[in-house]
Amino acid sequence: MKKYEYKLESYHFKITNNLALDMEKAFNKEGSNGWELVQWDVIQEKLNESSLFLNTMSTTDIVATWKREVS
Repeated sequence: MKKYEYKLESYHFKITNNLALDMEKAFNKEGSNGWELVQWDVIQEKLNESSLFLNTMSTTDIVATWKREVS
């Protein structure tokens, strides 16, 4: 039976025209170290009064679950 090690990683990205490329680079770095991406999701910011009036979103946070086989 195969055994796997899992880890949870948090990423913080600036929202730019290169967001997808930045995410790809970060994910590929983990992949080159033997980790397989299981899933990822965007962390939603909590709403507050200022966010209703101003677009202050200049970054996004992502959480990713990784696994790799262990012997």
